[in-house]
Amino acid sequence: MRQISIDQFEDVGKWTAFSSGGPELLISKDQGINGKAMRLDFDFKGFGGFLVAGRKLQVDIPEAYEIRLKMKGSAPPNIFEFKLIDSSNRNVWRYRSEDFVFPTLWQEVTISERDISFAWGPLGGGAPCDIAAIEIVIAARSGGRGTVWVDELSIVDRTYRGKPSLEASSALPDHGPQLILDPMNEVGWRSHAEDTSQWIIMDFQEEREYGGVVIHWEKGLEARAFDVAISSDSKTWKKVFHTSMGTDEKTYIYLPDTRSRFILLDLKECQAGRGFGIKSMEVKACDFSRSINGFFQNVASDQRPGLYPKYFLGRQSYWTVIGRGSRQGPSLINEEGLLEPGGAAFSVVPFIFLKEQLITWADVSLDQELEDGFLPIPIINWKTKAIGLVIKAYAGGEGESGVTAS
Repeated sequence: MRQISIDQFEDVGKWTAFSSGGPELLISKDQGINGKAMRLDFDFKGFGGFLVAGRKLQVDIPEAYEIRLKMKGSAPPNIFEFKLIDSSNRNVWRYRSEDFVFPTLWQEVTISERDISFAWGPLGGGAPCDIAAIEIVIAARSGGRGTVWVDELSIVDRTYRGKPSLEASSALPDHGPQLILDPMNEVGWRSHAEDTSQWIIMDFQEEREYGGVVIHWEKGLEARAFDVAISSDSKTWKKVFHTSMGTDEKTYIYLPDTRSRFILLDLKECQAGRGFGIKSMEVKACDFSRSINGFFQNVASDQRPGLYPKYFLGRQSYWTVIGRGSRQGPSLINEEGLLEPGGAAFSVVPFIFLKEQLITWADVSLDQELEDGFLPIPIINWKTKAIGLVIKAYAGGEGESGVTAS
């Protein structure tokens, strides 16, 4: 763990104040803990809005990190934000506390990476990158006036740089478990070819934080059923994942805000007694599973386009309304033929499976039209050299809604 200073506030002239209009903010230098500190005198003057102290500064963001700053204040509770902004000035990541109570004595405030999320911008998500500016924001909750002091702003690099050790229940010659640490390996660990359960344990040699695991299986040696468990002492285990539905070439495991020293793969059922084979096993940073949507965005970016809806790839899709709506809201269909029958409901995604080949929206030519050129019945046409698909959505009175595909 390494702590890197961002600003000791010996020169507050590098900081700029601005506000949303009526409120006022004055930045000045004052006595800090060991030297100088940045003093923020603010007055909302009865308005709402926000006040910002910003500085242009390149900051390298490690894979795992936390932000630390010393603060004290004589001010009413308000919204407090810490922002990271990229070089385009369009993508913003932020920490936000809705009712922040400013300590009356100097106190260290720690902001972990899991508390800093993507706020807005064309990137659509992901971990902070290409940071070129930082902002400290006070936004109106109670409003009022007050003074806040800030000192010793730093970033702590918590990135794991060790090399895990691995142990397995069995291994064929030249197929030891340590091979799964290299994602470029074509051949990794293989267990004995037995119709019995097997296991593999990864030991980080220290506790570490992570957000998920990706297992790349060897074809034909995937697990039909397995568990994942974690432990801090290799004696007491907590199960965090289970499947008995079989696996694909890759298994993506959602493990938000997870911390452990050991990871256990308990492989319970193999393919026809052939044993198990794992090419590689990647342990992902916390940002991999910051949210369930963020998790699926990361999964989609690792798969070929078309297997997931466009929005998981950060791409916009055009939608239209079907019919008159209901208590659950109107039904929607998008330009690829994905149907959402109501608010907070499931989605229906079209695919074609032809001659052992899966055809998706990304593999076809798309066009859209209305029935007879004017009726409010949207039609989406999929076209390839081999096959076409026509998706037609309609709605009428109760019990008269539907989608047809031909």
